[in-house]
Amino acid sequence: VLLRDYPIIVYQRPGFEVVEPLSERTQVLHAPLIEISATMIRKMIREKKSIKYLIPEPVIAYINENRYYQ
Repeated sequence: VLLRDYPIIVYQRPGFEVVEPLSERTQVLHAPLIEISATMIRKMIREKKSIKYLIPEPVIAYINENRYYQ
């Protein structure tokens, strides 16, 4: 259903080459690569640093409400 009804956007990661075109329903997103990891985000939360521009606001709210990684 996903492949039939929705376009698939592929974000290229460092060290993983994506050969275009994958299919008529897929598109490779050419955007700046950001070095980020879940481990880094958890560490930043424990250190009380802002993760505002790293993950979506609803996710930040959920993490804060449930006091994850503190």
